[in-house]
Amino acid sequence: MSWISGKNVIITGVSTGIGKDMAKLFVNKYGCRVLGVARSVGKLEALKQELGDKFSFYPMDISKKENWEEFASTAAADFAPDIMINNAGMIHPFANICALTDSEVEKTINTNYISLVHAARTMIPVLQKSATPGYVNVSSASALLPVAGESIYSSTKAAAYALSEVIRQEYQGQGWYVGYVLPGPVKTDIYGNKEHGGADQRAKVADNLIANVGLSSEAAARIIVRRISHKRHRIIVGGIARLMGWFHAITPGAGIGFCGKLMRIVPLNTFKGIFAGEKEILAKRKAQRRALKKSK
Repeated sequence: MSWISGKNVIITGVSTGIGKDMAKLFVNKYGCRVLGVARSVGKLEALKQELGDKFSFYPMDISKKENWEEFASTAAADFAPDIMINNAGMIHPFANICALTDSEVEKTINTNYISLVHAARTMIPVLQKSATPGYVNVSSASALLPVAGESIYSSTKAAAYALSEVIRQEYQGQGWYVGYVLPGPVKTDIYGNKEHGGADQRAKVADNLIANVGLSSEAAARIIVRRISHKRHRIIVGGIARLMGWFHAITPGAGIGFCGKLMRIVPLNTFKGIFAGEKEILAKRKAQRRALKKSK
């Protein structure tokens, strides 16, 4: 019997995608009670209908500190959780950093990183009461190999990765299981779903890139839950994520440079806007330098 069998599990971002499929696995395969956190009451109610009495929910905007404080002192305290999985996240449009709006930047930072700080500071004291506490953050393989066009997303996921490692170092000596998940592309609603932090339709990846290379959310959830059941602290999900992890471990600088070059030559609309006008700007800059040199 796995250590997670029959445990009380809190999962954020549970209304769709990986979070929803993890909830199903914890309830149906491991007999767990799950408390799901998300913003869409309608989707939470639909999942309640599907999973029955072992599933309960709490509608919440995870980016607000006061929401976490209230949740920790009320619903979470009554639930007596053993495992916390911070799965909720969002992705902003694929665009140059200067092309992003202030709203897109702030929502991405608050959803992907600030919420994890609030979660840790409010929920770790609640989980301390469990005999078998577990804490998991879902980051991204972009934390290992940042991707052009995803400046804020990649940096917040890198911050989530670092935060998770520090929490692991601080609490594993107390008998905690602490893990972090580094998925590659997964076919979920994070690409263009307004419920996931407000990203608009520009966040949808052109050319069906994710549909062509991404794992299904069901497959990703199975990998994650299975590895949590084996107490793996570093959970890399998918072949692309493993490749990114290899570049990060063996040759991080060259790996990032290679990705940048590859994105420039691959004929996908997803990346065209990021590097638009690059050659023309470079030519103008060279001409400017020549003119400056002649003027001296």
